[in-house]
Amino acid sequence: MYTKFYGLTKKPFALTPDPSTVFMSETHQEGLAILRYGILSNKCFLLLTAEVGSGKTTLLQALVASIEEDVHLCMLNNPILSRDEFFSYLAARLGLKWDGNKAMFLIDFDRLLQECYAKGERILLIFDEAQVLPVDLLEEIRLLSNLEEQGQDVLSIFFVGQPELNDRLNDERLLPLRQRMASAFISSASRWKRPANIFSSACATPAHAISTFSPARPLPRSTRSARARHG
Repeated sequence: MYTKFYGLTKKPFALTPDPSTVFMSETHQEGLAILRYGILSNKCFLLLTAEVGSGKTTLLQALVASIEEDVHLCMLNNPILSRDEFFSYLAARLGLKWDGNKAMFLIDFDRLLQECYAKGERILLIFDEAQVLPVDLLEEIRLLSNLEEQGQDVLSIFFVGQPELNDRLNDERLLPLRQRMASAFISSASRWKRPANIFSSACATPAHAISTFSPARPLPRSTRSARARHG
């Protein structure tokens, strides 16, 4: 109703962030550049940590929106999974089979790595909220990278999460994983500014829709009801 009444191309406000309408600070632009560099430069492991509400997920959405077709993406937003659930999800996202046999999955995954290398394609695994990943699953993820042959550099794995992720990685059992982190970016406390998001949303709408409110122009019924309830 609002989009039609005001002549907007889409709803300007939503509970979930829209990467196409978010104004990114210099810090977030740097973070996005590092993530893109991690793909282009064939970096295997990248780490991005920041406080809650700092825009990590929106940053990932912006990255995903810019990914080329030659990148096979598997993004896990809720990594609270058992070992079998993880391999089942990974197989489904990459077009592989999972029947509970890890050995057969690794053979198929290794074959996929070789095919991607021959075609000049890449595989990108992204783990959002990675601070909840258990140690044993983090180790399973690291071992996947061992399948790459010398010089292949097909697989990139990004861990994104809250600062607790740094504490998790300090576990002595994860020393081999820490040693292979090609780059680490620890975000500052800068956050997505709501006014900047609103401004950017407004700029994404037709110019004629951005005008000063006039009492002569009636509001949609639900908006009038909201004003009445709040005085």
